[in-house]
Amino acid sequence: MSEFEMEYVTCENCKSEYTVKVWDELDITENPALREKILRDEIITSKCKVCNHENTTVYPVICIDNKMKIIIWYLPVDEKEFKNSCKALNGELLGEYDVTSDYQLRVTDDYNELKEKIIARNENLDDRVLEIAKEVYKSQIVCDGSEIELEDIYGMYVNVGEKGQVVFDMLLSDERCMNIPLEQEVYDKICKDAALSLMIS
Repeated sequence: MSEFEMEYVTCENCKSEYTVKVWDELDITENPALREKILRDEIITSKCKVCNHENTTVYPVICIDNKMKIIIWYLPVDEKEFKNSCKALNGELLGEYDVTSDYQLRVTDDYNELKEKIIARNENLDDRVLEIAKEVYKSQIVCDGSEIELEDIYGMYVNVGEKGQVVFDMLLSDERCMNIPLEQEVYDKICKDAALSLMIS
């Protein structure tokens, strides 16, 4: 069940106060509209009623999809609190939500990562494999004679392209965004190599 409270926020532009929904929990199991709100940033953005300026409200929220068997905790806090919360994640969530051990439990302090984990699960992709794929594509771009250096890349997130294909949005320090299609061969090879590594270890 999705839960929210109405809270006052102050417009960054004109300093007027107005109310917004602040979600404690988002159950997207049977509500694709809520899933789309997350992916379009609509749960954290709002327009001021006075000057129409778009404001961002950052707050913790838990997203649950019982059909896809995943719980994601978006926790935008400082590094120390984040690490402590990660340690308590399994016990707290498994106990509170009475889920089985085949659920994926994830925690992130990055809203873009929240979105990409929802996309990955919806596309039947392993988010751990995608993290390795990011490093593969970063290395390829740097080694292929591109002017881009590793330090120029400040973010890389899974998204769905205009034609419905899975892509990586690579965010660069000069505010450019590169779209890199995820190649099935690359994904499959990482899956195979990761499975072999686990067998050996």
